[in-house]
Amino acid sequence: MEKFIEKRAKTILRAADIKAAPVDLERVLAYLRLHHERPWHLSSDVWEGLTRPKRGRTRLTGQERRITSRERWRLAHEIGHHVIHAGAPVGREAGQWQKNEIEHEADLFAAEILMPASLVEKAAKAVEKDHHTIDVEDMARSFKVGRQEMEKRLRQLGLLRGEILGRM
Repeated sequence: MEKFIEKRAKTILRAADIKAAPVDLERVLAYLRLHHERPWHLSSDVWEGLTRPKRGRTRLTGQERRITSRERWRLAHEIGHHVIHAGAPVGREAGQWQKNEIEHEADLFAAEILMPASLVEKAAKAVEKDHHTIDVEDMARSFKVGRQEMEKRLRQLGLLRGEILGRM
């Protein structure tokens, strides 16, 4: 499933013509045609919190105010549910394991879409070339994600080893 998620995220980023960080989630929504009507599986409060239609184009609420890294992650996670699970609701009879697996898959998609491996590797190499160490917080700011998400992604890609010292 991880390879499917990675491949699907790459396809979406390529089709939305996204080549640099931070990933423009408005373009992703437009490519997926999620900017006109709320998909049935997203509750209205989630949808309204993520987007605001304006003159036929998607407008992230964050354009009126600065969108946080948490909100970006939440939006990418919800897009993941839409893309991977086709918005299929989890039935009440589903066990906790099934629910956890579905949430884990949506988180994997969020990581793939917000921090594509190629862009993270390129940024990490550039930082290491200049400073010899990776500054996780600086990379998190440049990708507009949380520090924990960036650290986890760097470890996932094998770009970060050992213990991180610094602000928590």
